[in-house]
Amino acid sequence: MSQFQVSQIDHEGVFLFLSSHDFSKSGILKEKAELTFQFREQKVRCEAVPVTLLEQGEGVGYQFENLSTDNRKELSDLIENLHGEGYVDALV
Repeated sequence: MSQFQVSQIDHEGVFLFLSSHDFSKSGILKEKAELTFQFREQKVRCEAVPVTLLEQGEGVGYQFENLSTDNRKELSDLIENLHGEGYVDALV
């Protein structure tokens, strides 16, 4: 399992970044990936597909898909907690 820095996250998707890693060589660019986000005691798993890759392979954007109602609620709670602690901008 690889760990990456979340650069941006919202209800539609996420952008992952790690300056010392080349996503194009990591095998993480599959047609579908299971991503797990953890913040303090919260843990959310989401299925996602890659939609954007930075030119140097230093970052990748994923779009969430097949989120259940419960999964959407968990993701929303996670984003709200991140916002409350100043880790993400105000939700639009």
